[in-house]
Amino acid sequence: MPDSTPFTVHVSDDELARMRRKIEDYALPEREIVPNSRDCWDYGVSLDWAKGLRDAWLNEFDWRDVEKELNRWPQFKVELEGISLHFVHQRSQRPDAIPLLLVHGWPGSFYEFYSVIDALTNPPNASDPAFHVIIPSVPGFLFSSTPQKNGWTVKDTGRLLDTLVTEVLGYASYAIQGGDWGSIIATLMSDYPRCKAVNLNMCTVPPPHSPIIMGLVWALPKWISDRIVSWTFTPDEWRQLMRTKDFAMQGAGYFAMQSTQPLTIGLALNDSPMGLLLWLGEKYHTHVDPAHKLAPRTLLTIISLYYLTHSFASSCLPYRENTALFGAPPAKITDSILGVSVFKHDILIFPRYWIEKWHKKKLVFYRQHERGGHFPALDNPDALVADVREMMGTHRALFDTKESAKTP
Repeated sequence: MPDSTPFTVHVSDDELARMRRKIEDYALPEREIVPNSRDCWDYGVSLDWAKGLRDAWLNEFDWRDVEKELNRWPQFKVELEGISLHFVHQRSQRPDAIPLLLVHGWPGSFYEFYSVIDALTNPPNASDPAFHVIIPSVPGFLFSSTPQKNGWTVKDTGRLLDTLVTEVLGYASYAIQGGDWGSIIATLMSDYPRCKAVNLNMCTVPPPHSPIIMGLVWALPKWISDRIVSWTFTPDEWRQLMRTKDFAMQGAGYFAMQSTQPLTIGLALNDSPMGLLLWLGEKYHTHVDPAHKLAPRTLLTIISLYYLTHSFASSCLPYRENTALFGAPPAKITDSILGVSVFKHDILIFPRYWIEKWHKKKLVFYRQHERGGHFPALDNPDALVADVREMMGTHRALFDTKESAKTP
């Protein structure tokens, strides 16, 4: 097994100057294309929003300051299966710390977990569990290279990440937390014997009854469907399902493009920082808690990372390479235990009893939060940390926390 090598984030002055020129040269319309749509997101991104972030990028954003933040935590690369895999690895000082793998999705990155590393590795109370935190860049994202073969699936990524944790880092057991693609990867990794616990902030399951019934409910006149709904769902469950329906009907256009022709949009935007801001930034506006929007610096850091690593096109590939998953039932948790953290403004939310039925007796933790969205490590990190602590702490006997023999 190859050794990992330290990695430091550094972008040349020439690359930064080129990015700035492209931002400066990008011509946004002088006025809204659709009359009376000021600050309205019904047609897509708001022009005022785009202009404001462009101005902040040019006049307030400091990449060198971002580099200092990124390099605060130790990063490494290792060659596995022909992939140069980038990861953050911050060990706790606690000898009983639990290895915890944090897995992002799209358009996420390792950076979205930076706000929770310190809280996880250094809990304020001795009674709280501590964690050795491992945060990989999923293959094809940011500083991890793209798989050099067709058909690389999330199952392949899961195998690679299990190798990272168990063989490269030498941990005897571990837990995983993930959302978006990370939730699918984490669920698939529950097959591996050293994976003991999985926490998901997006848990996709099929309905326990025929999907045709849901279609009829949505298609029937409201006075009829309201009665059926009141017999079948609690008000909160129905709100969750309507949130899921709204995303499917209004927010999944990118999904159709990236699962069919990923390199069309990928190459169109790969070298356009403003294009990436509009395509990716929309998700960080619509998929987060509207009362806790991301700070401009946070969003611009994410977009800059995608642009400066030239990885947007390759980040679209999982949608095409995993199309077989979309028409099949989702994976089930096998040997691991399952915890689910539900954030009110996530894009796909399903009732608890659906999850319990699908994963049978594996669900040991479930909590709903009124605050937070699809990226809880960014818009409600305290709740995410608390859930992970409670779930893993309650079941800490599952973990062999002996020292790693291969700590970089």
